[in-house]
Amino acid sequence: MKFTAAILSALPLLALAAPTASPAAVTAADAIELELFKKSMLEGYGNLFKKGIQEREAEGAIEARQLFSSTRNELTAGRCADAIVIFARGTTETGNVGTVLSGPLFRAISDETNGRAIFQGVNDYPADIAGYLAGGSRSGARNMAGLVTRARSQCPSGKVFMIGYSQGAQVTHLAGDLIPTADRAAVGGVVVFGDPNRGDRFPGTLNNNVLTICDLADPICYGIPLPIGEHLNYGPDAPQAARWIAQRV
Repeated sequence: MKFTAAILSALPLLALAAPTASPAAVTAADAIELELFKKSMLEGYGNLFKKGIQEREAEGAIEARQLFSSTRNELTAGRCADAIVIFARGTTETGNVGTVLSGPLFRAISDETNGRAIFQGVNDYPADIAGYLAGGSRSGARNMAGLVTRARSQCPSGKVFMIGYSQGAQVTHLAGDLIPTADRAAVGGVVVFGDPNRGDRFPGTLNNNVLTICDLADPICYGIPLPIGEHLNYGPDAPQAARWIAQRV
């Protein structure tokens, strides 16, 4: 993907709106001016984010309807399988698994595991822009961690695979810190796509089996809040993730 001149010129400004720490020493006047600037920038960013997701979801809507719903609650419905996929969707996506990545990913996992997988979306997770800018939804992280605990109790012979895309990757990182040590043994692996926290370690044994898929042309993977181009095109990477998961079932 090639960045346009307009996008390249905007990168330094958008970086101010990224979910990173603020400078340690600024005057009160500077802080007010910076907040006003960030607000104006984020309004434009929010529209860009929504537009990109909506366009990609529209492109994949027919495939998504044919393959999978944008809402999956198989674990909470009482089902079990050898592979239990708990998925956190990207910002502004619909349902609890969205449609940008879940369709091709879930199909690939089902194929690679010969149908020995169930799929559960993260609930109590608004997947809004404010959550992304805050470093990920805390309520979504609590729900994801709770789903891991439920899977260990409900399906003791199954292996849990935590998967997050975009803000969902942030949620997955946060959830890792909330999972009780004893329940981490149920997790067979963690997969993150388009991860804003790329390179951050997961706690304890969770970090032993992590697959990070981040396109070199994805600005989100560098902490730049531009959900464009390759950030919306991780479907072709689904088979790689599915094979990795199947090897661990």
